[in-house]
Amino acid sequence: MTCPIDATRMWRIFALGLLLPLTACTSAPHPGAPDASPTAGADGSLDGQGTDAGPCTPGAASVVCADSATLSACTEDTNFDGTRDGPPRTAQISCTAFFRNVGPARCEPYNATTTEAVCTMDDGGPCGVVVATGQFTTARCTTDDAVCLLDLAARNYLCTPGTGIACGATGPSFVPFCAGDRLVWRCGDDGDGIGQPHVDDCTALGNGTCDAATNKCVNIQRDGTCNLTEWICAAGLRCQNDVCVAI
Repeated sequence: MTCPIDATRMWRIFALGLLLPLTACTSAPHPGAPDASPTAGADGSLDGQGTDAGPCTPGAASVVCADSATLSACTEDTNFDGTRDGPPRTAQISCTAFFRNVGPARCEPYNATTTEAVCTMDDGGPCGVVVATGQFTTARCTTDDAVCLLDLAARNYLCTPGTGIACGATGPSFVPFCAGDRLVWRCGDDGDGIGQPHVDDCTALGNGTCDAATNKCVNIQRDGTCNLTEWICAAGLRCQNDVCVAI
């Protein structure tokens, strides 16, 4: 199943028998973008997990931060592998392990009005993640002003602070725009009232520029990275196997 690209509460952790992301499905990819798969060698082990043998009641209220780096929830999936293990018990997992150890992470409230918790990705960590329970989703960045910036080497979008890029509108009301030579093609609603932009650096694609008239990366030079929709090669070049080559 495919989620809407700006699914509301994209990354809310919710316990309904199993501990699963509210949108336990595959986020629609950006056309032509690199895979947002786990970093090669990502470890799915659950180091730091602990379980309380006492009974508990699953639900949103049970999903809390045990500390700044650890998520705690009442769940039937006490080893967080996506299957029921028995009666509901309070279990803990480090947020780093929840993200399969692909980057540094921490635990924080979902928003300012609830104690319900969410794991967030620290600066430099990937936005596209497969969590411990096996679902692919978009991680919320810990830093409020961080954007998900395309990193071609990582074949992912990374939580990147200090770009000065922000977007207020989310969902259907969002319109892609240029921020200098960076293309802001998505603004996800991650639940905290601060839209999380996804950004392509047109210069990094191959000395391209962002065209505000079309909201595309254009004029990408020879050997640059391209696609047929939003990363457009310069005149005299064509896109072949995602690379700008001479016609």
